[in-house]
Amino acid sequence: MSSSLSNRSAFPQSDAPSVIKGMRVEFTASRGLAKKSKTYLPKIPHVYRLDSQDARSNPWLVSRAFDILFVCGLAPWLIGIGCFFITGAGGAYPPTKYPQQLLTFFFVASSLIIGESHQFTSIIRYYSSFRKRAKAYTMERIPFWIMYALALEFLALVLYHPAQDFLRWTFPVFTVLLQFAVILFPAVLMQHICAQAVAVGVSYCRIAGYNFSQAEKRSFTAVTWLLIATGACSIAVPFTFDADNIIGISTNSIQLATIVGPIASGASFTALICAAHVIFRGFKRREWPPLGAALLWVNLVLLILLSVPLPGMAYVWLFVPLFFHATQHWALAWSTRKREARTSLGSSLKRTDLAREFCKLVVPVVTLTLIVLFLPLLLSRTSHLSPISDLFPGETLPVFLSMFVFYMHYFADRVVWRPKT
Repeated sequence: MSSSLSNRSAFPQSDAPSVIKGMRVEFTASRGLAKKSKTYLPKIPHVYRLDSQDARSNPWLVSRAFDILFVCGLAPWLIGIGCFFITGAGGAYPPTKYPQQLLTFFFVASSLIIGESHQFTSIIRYYSSFRKRAKAYTMERIPFWIMYALALEFLALVLYHPAQDFLRWTFPVFTVLLQFAVILFPAVLMQHICAQAVAVGVSYCRIAGYNFSQAEKRSFTAVTWLLIATGACSIAVPFTFDADNIIGISTNSIQLATIVGPIASGASFTALICAAHVIFRGFKRREWPPLGAALLWVNLVLLILLSVPLPGMAYVWLFVPLFFHATQHWALAWSTRKREARTSLGSSLKRTDLAREFCKLVVPVVTLTLIVLFLPLLLSRTSHLSPISDLFPGETLPVFLSMFVFYMHYFADRVVWRPKT
């Protein structure tokens, strides 16, 4: 997913028209603007580049309603506005007790089942089905090898203290790597969110046959990077360490706040230029982007840019990682699972097949998530395992281990969802 911003282009490119005149019915159906019907299932020209026959009648990853809410970004707005009123509308009136408790339970449960677990979807895929790829992906695996070395050194230092003298020569290198990983975390996080949104939007365009020229691709990439810079400077902030190695907000975040305005202005101007070009192309050549891609990218721009002048956007951004990014990821994983199952079976999937594939996807991911998250709590109850318990001194997952899981998920995401080659 995040590979959409790498050198390997993920944009469907063609200088030829993507919509053939006289095929308005198929054009409307492929963009999700009309309901499914047998009328929309005749032979569609190859210019649509459909991934499968099912995509001809269903241009969405899951379904129209689910995608609009949880992939294209409508849910964070609705839930965030509800949270705003439940918590007292910014101090306009005192909040009541029970709705806040239900909201807290809903947020915690969603974070565990949807938010945290989505990271392990790509990690499990990396160590399972992705291993069957013919391509080696050597360069893409280098970050994993570095993380393996970091993990082994950490385990050696914790479990075998004399190893400190033997591994002392590696300390400067790994210290620099760790500092970079922590300092760049906000920017990497925003790039991850934006890149996934771009890639999912591109998949909608590919299904619908909406192609990009080289100039459109470059301008679109420029907007994306400006949005990443805006989000990294405003929504996320750089971290630092104090004398006690406690993570906090660095003084550089105050300096970044002074430049976020010009960056956001540049992103707004560039986004408007791109939008004007899309509208002009639509009226001139009758080529409109699919509904899913348009909603997704408009929401991405609004979520990031409105957070600069509107502090109240914090209520919405509280649910963006859960019901925009994580649900987006789950939708892509489920869509990929169905496509691969359909290919292996050589026929359409029945309800029992769908239920079996859904369980195969969800159960291992959620199980592994709960084990990792609650492992510190379990080890804290077993004092006799002191060498292992030293790995998790508290009852919650350490910040560094959480970041380790995130980076594993981030690097896995860049390769595991690519088409088989």
